[in-house]
This record gives sequence, C-alpha cells and structure tokens, in this order.
Amino acid sequence: MSTQPDWQFASSNEPERGGRIKRLAGFGIMLAVLALLVVAGAPLARMYLDVPSMSAFRIFLYAVQFGLVLTGLGLLLTVIAVYLRAASAWKRGLIMAVLGLLPLASILVTLGPDRFASPMIHDVTTDTDDPPEFDKARELRSAGENSLDYGGAEIAEQQQAAWPELGPVITDKTPDLAFQRAIETVMELDWHLVNADFDTGIIEAYDTTRLFGFVDDVVIRVRPHESGSRVDIRSVSRIGLGDAGKNAARIREFIRTY
Repeated sequence: MSTQPDWQFASSNEPERGGRIKRLAGFGIMLAVLALLVVAGAPLARMYLDVPSMSAFRIFLYAVQFGLVLTGLGLLLTVIAVYLRAASAWKRGLIMAVLGLLPLASILVTLGPDRFASPMIHDVTTDTDDPPEFDKARELRSAGENSLDYGGAEIAEQQQAAWPELGPVITDKTPDLAFQRAIETVMELDWHLVNADFDTGIIEAYDTTRLFGFVDDVVIRVRPHESGSRVDIRSVSRIGLGDAGKNAARIREFIRTY
C-alpha cells in the first residue's frame, strides 16, 4: 500500500490556510476603512451634531489607535502569507496595514511633523520672566480645567528650547494706539473679545480650534517702552497637557497680523 509523503499533505493545506488569511485580511480592510470614516467623521460630528469637543476627540483618538492595531495585524498576516507563498493573501494583508496607518498619517500631514516635536506644555508667552496675568478669563474656566497660574522656570525653559524666536512686539506707537491696534488684531483674527481695560493695558480673549472646538484663553498686555510700546501675549489651553504647538502658532499669528 503506497502512501503520500508528509510534504504533500502539508502543501495541500497551504491554499486553505492562505484562504483564511485572505478572508481575515479582507475583514481587516473593512475595519480599517471604518476607522478612516470615524477619523473623518469625529470632527464633523462635533461641528454639525453638537457632539461635545472632548467626546469627539476621544472617538478620534480611539479610531487612530484602532487603526494602528490593524496595521500591526495586517503586517503579521502579510508575513504569514509570504511564508505560505499565498500571493493574493499577502497583498490583502499589506493593504490592511497601509489603510490602518492612514488615520495617523492624516494627522501628521495636517499638523506637520514639527508640531509633534513640541514640548508637553499648554502655556506659552512672549514674556516668561513676567507673564501677562489673566483676570476675566478665570471666571470662564470650569473646575478640572488647566490653571491660569504660570508654571515657572520649568515651563519657561521648555518654551525657550522649542520656540526661541517668540518675543514681544516692540512698536513706536503710543500705548493708547498700540492698545487699539491690539484690539483690532483680535477682531481680525476672529477671536472672542472678553475684556479690554485701557487703565491696566490688558486685553483678554479666547480662540476656538477649528476641528474639535477646544477653547484657549489669550491675554495681551500693552506697556510703555522707551519712546513707544511693548506688547506681550500669552495663550493657554483650557484642557490637555500639551497643545501640539497650537499656542505658539497662535502667538506667531498675532505678531504677524499686528
């Protein structure tokens, strides 16, 4: 009685195992597309369905993390399929891995890699030695949100290392004219004006981020300086340990517009 060699039995199972991998990868591709739709839909849900900002952001992050898990699984399926020489299966696994990575890639493209190199701080100012102080903005903050008290030397050192170019606006305008121009700049940037005190030279406003509607408070201080004025600005996020460089970008935008 003749028998088939063991290798022939092993090879006959390869198409079946390759088919399983192909089906798993196909299911993973559908999940990866779903993750992409959630990433795109989370900010839209915040804008048009009144989903709270933090809830929409959490959904967004969960979709990105889920995509990364799918990327890892896709790569694993690809390696197994290559080992089994199942061409159609490893191609699907690779597609699954790429699609799973797209949510994170979209963030990198939108924000830019430099923003992810930003320090984990949420309070940025043009005067780290004597930061402008908030007044009315304290009344707008809820319990559990970030403090408006400046973090001191540690925060200042991280800011100086990341954005050494940030500094005050020195102008030959009189303090009154500099103050008026600062208010006009706030309006041009479409920030929400909260307080404008000519006596103290303090202007307070808040800005809302475009995608998720996070609110950041801004204070501008105008002081006499030599024959003109010095204008300092400080921007602080209400929530979050870091801001991905948003507060520094906001200050640069104010300086350019001013």
